[in-house]
Amino acid sequence: MPTTANWFDIDRDGLAALLDRRGRHRTILEPVSNAFDEDGVTNVAVTLVSAGGGRARFTITDDAPDGFTRLSDAWTMFAPSKKKGDADKRGRFNLGEKLFLAACVEATIHTTTGRVRFDADGRVVTRHRRPTGSELHAFLRFTRDDLAAACDLLRQVIVPAGITYTVNHEVIPTRTPVRTFTAPLPTEYEDADGQWRHTTRRAEVRLYHPAVPGEAHVYELGIPVVPDDGLTFDVSVEQKVPLNSDRDNVTPSWLRKLRTAVL
Repeated sequence: MPTTANWFDIDRDGLAALLDRRGRHRTILEPVSNAFDEDGVTNVAVTLVSAGGGRARFTITDDAPDGFTRLSDAWTMFAPSKKKGDADKRGRFNLGEKLFLAACVEATIHTTTGRVRFDADGRVVTRHRRPTGSELHAFLRFTRDDLAAACDLLRQVIVPAGITYTVNHEVIPTRTPVRTFTAPLPTEYEDADGQWRHTTRRAEVRLYHPAVPGEAHVYELGIPVVPDDGLTFDVSVEQKVPLNSDRDNVTPSWLRKLRTAVL
């Protein structure tokens, strides 16, 4: 009987269908989050425009000196991540890129370690490398509503200090917190043995006037996670936030602790 090294195969269309539970437009935050996490990055530029026919054209470019250090991470789910033990980084499970790619018709990642193209024929990897930084270019299955919602989300991002962030050539200004404090909050990390651990540590919490008037959000390290009508401010927790499996909400017990700390 034929054998293969892998136990599982992933159906990309099935994965894409799961995205609609959380809102397909939210996948647009995954590459932004990854770009912000790269060491030494100072510029992140995003364009997202209609390409007609129920598609959108998306490009994100960054200037991180080391680029995408392991290109295979782009297509390998749950591989060990360089961010796994760092509660101050956004990534987890090497899952974000795959969720984004599942929404794409085609995509190309070009970085310091090579280039990979995904299209109807599969995946093609070449050794053509950038001297620095990374660029992701893709066409996504987006309705007009998806496109509008995604552009709104991109502009709601809280830009990290030291990074210039543009959306469709518009510089998104750095927001000044109304108040900053620390509080003990649960977080999660992956240990050296690959086990996902939960712990509590003092996190910096930043309060901002809402980006959308009258609609406060919970943020993980500047990336919007979920609106919360129990809050008055946009609240950014500067460490990994325990998320549900769809990565679009926080656990109820964690949210109670956050609301208490804010009050």
